[in-house]
Amino acid sequence: MEGGTPAADHRHLATSVAFAVAEAKGVEPHDLPSIEAVVDGDALDALFRGRNVARSGASVEFTFADCTVHIHADESVCIHADAATEPRVDDRSAD
Repeated sequence: MEGGTPAADHRHLATSVAFAVAEAKGVEPHDLPSIEAVVDGDALDALFRGRNVARSGASVEFTFADCTVHIHADESVCIHADAATEPRVDDRSAD
């Protein structure tokens, strides 16, 4: 799945990521490994919902279930299937 999918407004961002990856892979979310083994859901929520990151341009990228997951400051989630990258935080405001 290419493009951004807005995260659900009331659930953990990590849960939204798991659902987006499941959709991209054509499987049910319960068929995926636990996303909590890859990323801390509370930390994602604190990063993106705890302050106004939209103006900062902060984003996070990590690998989950053989997909690269990119979360943008506006909480949109982009999934790129069958990718392998190292987890990283990309904060373009530091440039």
